[in-house]
Amino acid sequence: MALKTGHYRVSCNNQYIGRPIHETNDLAPKPIFTTTDDNDFVWLVEKLLNSPGRYRLCTGIFPQAPTGVDPKDGKTVVGFVSEITQALEWELRPVHGASDTFNIVGPDGNSFWVAPRKENAKIQLLEVPEGSVFRFIPAPPPKKP
Repeated sequence: MALKTGHYRVSCNNQYIGRPIHETNDLAPKPIFTTTDDNDFVWLVEKLLNSPGRYRLCTGIFPQAPTGVDPKDGKTVVGFVSEITQALEWELRPVHGASDTFNIVGPDGNSFWVAPRKENAKIQLLEVPEGSVFRFIPAPPPKKP
């Protein structure tokens, strides 16, 4: 089943994924990690009306940081706090038999988000037969700082 536009907590391997509370205070792309120390971390998921099955996934809300791939290594999934034109559209492929659970697929249709099974590892976009499984849990909108 497709997700609606809204706020979600996203988990993989029984851990919430996201950005850490204490990250560099610059405009560099911010990596997405397999665990976050931010217990209130919420994603904004935007269903794209002009691209069926495609979504914009944003980390943080103030400011919003749409996700893409770090241009330095071509595989680390990041939130762009500047240069948002590098943000990508993602396909969320439902995992059969599990509600609100998806593989996140890159624009080429052959690359998947992969979350290593260890804490504080960077999530990557890799060409593999199947990616990690992510669960999207509806969440209230975050409070403005």
